[in-house]
Amino acid sequence: MATFDNLPEEIVLKIFKFVPQSCLQNDIAKVCERWQRISRDNSLYRDVHFDARLSLNMAIDVIQKYAQHINRLVISRRLDTDDILKVLPACTNLTSLTADSCTGWFIPYGRISTEVDADLISTILEKNAKLGSLRISHSTVKNGGIKIGAGHCLDTLVLKNSYYQRSIEERGLLNQAKLRVLNLQGLILNKATLYEVILKNHQTLETIKLDVWEPQLGSNDQVLNAISKCHRLNKLLIRNVSFYNISDHSIQQLTKLSHLTSLTFSKMDNVSPKSFANLFKQPHSKNYTKIHLSACEGVNSTVVRTIAKNCPNLINLTLHQPKATNGNLFTAVDLIYLASKCVQLRFLDLCYTHFSIGIAIPVIVYFLPNLKRFKYYLNSSSNPSSKFVSDTILKFLVSHLRDFDVKIGLNSHLDETITGYRCNLKS
Repeated sequence: MATFDNLPEEIVLKIFKFVPQSCLQNDIAKVCERWQRISRDNSLYRDVHFDARLSLNMAIDVIQKYAQHINRLVISRRLDTDDILKVLPACTNLTSLTADSCTGWFIPYGRISTEVDADLISTILEKNAKLGSLRISHSTVKNGGIKIGAGHCLDTLVLKNSYYQRSIEERGLLNQAKLRVLNLQGLILNKATLYEVILKNHQTLETIKLDVWEPQLGSNDQVLNAISKCHRLNKLLIRNVSFYNISDHSIQQLTKLSHLTSLTFSKMDNVSPKSFANLFKQPHSKNYTKIHLSACEGVNSTVVRTIAKNCPNLINLTLHQPKATNGNLFTAVDLIYLASKCVQLRFLDLCYTHFSIGIAIPVIVYFLPNLKRFKYYLNSSSNPSSKFVSDTILKFLVSHLRDFDVKIGLNSHLDETITGYRCNLKS
C-alpha cells in the first residue's frame, strides 16, 4: 500500500511549500532524517513567513542560513520585529517585505507594545537594491519617517493604519517614479506632497488607496485632479474626514478613469447625487466589480438605480447611510430593482441604513443566485416596525433553511434565532 514515505522527494517538496514556516522548523524537520533533509531545501525559503509561533532564534537562524535565497518575507504578529529587521540587510535578493500587525496586544495590566523602527527599514531599503515592495500594515512606525533614497524605486508602497503618524519622509516619497501600488492609510501626509507623488507616477499607478490626515495642508481637489490623470488605475479608495470637502467638479474628473473596476468612497458629504450618478453613467461603468459607498449623503435612489442600470458585472456592493436624512434615501424597491439588474452579486452589505429592507430579503435573494453573503443591520437611530420585519425574515428563512446557503448578518437577536433553527434542522 502506498504511503507518504513512498512519494518522490519532488512531490514531498511541493507539499512542504504549503506548510507554515513555524511548522516547518518546529515540527516537520523533527519527524525523521528524510523530512529534515527535504525541509532544508533552498526552494522552501524563497517565500518566508515569520509569525508569532516561530521563536526569534529560529527566525534569525533561517535568515542567516538562507539569506541569498529569500525573495519575499512576511513578519506578522510579533513583538520582536526590530530584532529580525536588524539581520535583513544580508538578504540581498529580497524583493518584497511585509510587516503586519506588529503592535503587540492587550493584557489585563496594560498594553505590551512594539513598533517598527523607521531607521531599520531605511537601512534595508539602502542595502537591498532589489526590494520593490514594502508593506507595513496595522503597525506603528517609530523614530520619524522611513527614508527612501533617490536611487531606490519601489513598485508597491503600503503604509496602512499607522495611527496617524508621519510614517514616511516626504522627500523620500517624492523620489519615487515607478509606483504601481500606492496605499497610504492612517498616517499624516501633506496633500501637496501627495499630489506631486501621484502626478509623478501617473503613468504606472494601478491602485491608489488614501486615508491621510493633514486637512490644512494641500488641496483635495488638487489630489483628485492628479488621480484623474492615472489612466491605468483600476482600484481607487478615498476616505477620512480630511477628504470631506471634495467638490462636484473634482468627482467629475474621475469619469476619465476608464479602467476602474473597484471604487471605495467614504465620508464625502459635499458631493451631490447628480455627480455620483454621473460617475456611474459612463460607458466603462460596466467594468465595475466592486463599489463601496459609505457615509456619502449624496447617494440616493437615483444613484442606486444608475448603478443598477450601468454596472451589470458587480460582484461586491456596499451601501452605508448612517447620516442620511428622510428626504435623501434609497428604498427597498430600489434595492429589489438593483438585484434584478446586478444578478452576479455575491456580496451585498447594507448595514446602518435608515430604512427597513427586511421584508425585501426574500425577493433580493431570489434575484441573486450567486449571493454568498448578505449583511443588514438597522441603524440605531431608525425606528422601523421591527417585530413585523423580524417575523417576515424568520418565516422566509425557516422555510428555506434546508437549501439556503447565503450567510446573513442581521440584528444579533435574529442571528441567534436563525442559528438555533439551523442547529435543530441539522440534528
